[in-house]
Amino acid sequence: MKLLSPIQYEYGNLKIGGGGFVTGITFHPTDSKTLYIRTDIGGIYRYDFDKSTWVYLADKVTADDPAQTYPLAIALVENDPNKLFFTCGDKRSNYICISDDKGENIIQKALPCSVHGNEVGRATGDRLIYKNGRLYFGSQTAGIIYSEDMGESWQSIDLFGEKNISLIWTDSEGKLFIAGCSGEANSPDGVTRGHTLYCSTDGLKSFVPLTAPDPVKYENSSYYGFVPQRITSDSRYIYITFASSGEVFYGGMGAYACDTGSLSGGKVYRYRIENGVTVFDKDITPKDHIPCGYSGICSNGKMLLLSTVCRKNGGDIIYTSTDSGESWKIIMNRLEYSRFDWNIPYMKPRYNGGGNCVHWISDIKLSPFDSDTALFNTGTGLFMITGLASGDVLVKPFCEGIEETVHLNVYTTPHGRNRIIDIIGDLGGFAFEDYDSECENSFANENGDRYITCLNADLTLSDPEYIVATPRGNWTGKTKGGLILSKDCGSTWERLPMPHGLSESIDKKLDNIEKPNVDSGWTAISADGKRIMWAVAGGKGFSNKAVCYTDDEGESWQKSVFMDCKGNSADEHNVKFSRTITTAIFSSP
Repeated sequence: MKLLSPIQYEYGNLKIGGGGFVTGITFHPTDSKTLYIRTDIGGIYRYDFDKSTWVYLADKVTADDPAQTYPLAIALVENDPNKLFFTCGDKRSNYICISDDKGENIIQKALPCSVHGNEVGRATGDRLIYKNGRLYFGSQTAGIIYSEDMGESWQSIDLFGEKNISLIWTDSEGKLFIAGCSGEANSPDGVTRGHTLYCSTDGLKSFVPLTAPDPVKYENSSYYGFVPQRITSDSRYIYITFASSGEVFYGGMGAYACDTGSLSGGKVYRYRIENGVTVFDKDITPKDHIPCGYSGICSNGKMLLLSTVCRKNGGDIIYTSTDSGESWKIIMNRLEYSRFDWNIPYMKPRYNGGGNCVHWISDIKLSPFDSDTALFNTGTGLFMITGLASGDVLVKPFCEGIEETVHLNVYTTPHGRNRIIDIIGDLGGFAFEDYDSECENSFANENGDRYITCLNADLTLSDPEYIVATPRGNWTGKTKGGLILSKDCGSTWERLPMPHGLSESIDKKLDNIEKPNVDSGWTAISADGKRIMWAVAGGKGFSNKAVCYTDDEGESWQKSVFMDCKGNSADEHNVKFSRTITTAIFSSP
């Protein structure tokens, strides 16, 4: 075969703008041009100050070994801004990663313990320290380990048997060492956490308990007790934030951060150094406490910043203090106290139930080089605060270059207003008319409120303007899960009537789907576009006993029947289907 002319392809990314959970922020202490973030499923990014964009450092990762996309901790070296350490893993492959050129080239060395950057405890820290030629790592599964030969070999440090470490910290000289943990190993009853905060002053040869909040039996809490979240210090004090679990849906007692989206309580404690020993000084928890955890905290000696995490009934708050936590001033609460620049379209309040999309603030960092500026993480990207010194506080997304979203399915259309339909975990989806621009908003109801996490969508080639999708209802309840239909290629959507009355089991699934953040199922359109099918979600997979169809856009529904090769009613089993095979596996009753 003769190749007449090669086809030149040019690749780029469709701009979402942020999205996904940024789990930590790391400024270099002495170099103003070195700044990193870690994410739960999207690897590590370094900020390019000259080009004003985030640079992705996991672009060499393959599907065979995706460990670097799940980073858990970052460490830098004070006198060498080119040096980067981070730990990562997917439990199967677990590494300490080392770079001498700010992440351009990375060497992986195996860790002797299981790591995962997208599992319980991912939001706390820091957990990795390089000090005096040693690497210290506070792991999720093996306690505190250290290496004296750049990760070639590791030794363990016993912390009263505790294996799940939430943070480690040392002073500038490396003499004082503080560690937080889940308290699981020393639980007296499997429900109440054991002690969770310890201190060492003898080079980690031994630890002693450091004062921590006593467990409180909050209503709807699965495990009682406070776990250290973040730590900061200045010339006078050490500050530690704590959180107590709410309802734990997975992860057991190891779930102690915002991992399950539920925290029942929190505390902020201040400590001081007395005769070389750390001692408790004062409970400085803000007095206007509403059930939540406290997590992000940072001091530059003049100002102290603090964030709530998983705050109920109102969203997370950011506080500032200029008297070491004796008093607190709110600088961000919902859309109050500060100005906002919503430079990413889908984050605008009118698309998010009239509120801001800020949630899961587990880390906040003042710039070491600009006391007017700070960064904080969220479950939907990174944000910047400016105007701290003047009091004219401006909050804005700081996400240029960050594309950390879960693309569940992508569809191209042969013609129509929008050429690419992208359905995404958490953010619902976007219908792209212009490849080079962010969508203003899509996958929303008639009020502009966004749906979230569509498992799939379907369209026909003959009429790509006609699309169905199965979204979850959003966290605020402004949208409800189910089956949605677009007649303008994904630009606008209507929610179809629910197929109640087909069976008791289907009705139970439908009731559950209308709760926030619950999978709706799988859908398909027949090739002629006249029939819409829906495998209603519930339990494990999609049951053939919960498949239905409509020929009139949900005005009426019929339950589909599955039969074996002999024409008998098939036993219950899981199904997933596409338009190409629907006529083969479905028949009308």
